[in-house]
Amino acid sequence: MTQHQRNYNFFEWLAAVLLFESTGYLSLVAKYTSNNHPEKHDKLRRCLTPTVDAWPLTNESGQPDLFVYSPTNAEWFFCEVKGPADRIRENQLEWRTRLEQVLPCDGVTNKGRYRLLCLREVDA
Repeated sequence: MTQHQRNYNFFEWLAAVLLFESTGYLSLVAKYTSNNHPEKHDKLRRCLTPTVDAWPLTNESGQPDLFVYSPTNAEWFFCEVKGPADRIRENQLEWRTRLEQVLPCDGVTNKGRYRLLCLREVDA
């Protein structure tokens, strides 16, 4: 990995750790829809219903940084993580809109299924 790639993923991993420590929820970080990562792919499919999972599994552009789920797979949400200088991109907004359209089709409430987590640095 390049220095840029290591820095780029720092806030995603930090968010995953903080979510686990505060809620006990687990996170899939990056490429969770990729066929090259079958374990992540299978965990995602176990949480989502067939109607819902068809769309996220085929649309990687703009997908949220984390897929967060309870250890029982009963509760889950997608989480977009932003660091201090980071901004939400158009394809990320499109992904959120599409997810909100797909969820009600399966009788799943979309309330809270997509969360934006903004992390900032504080002076010590």
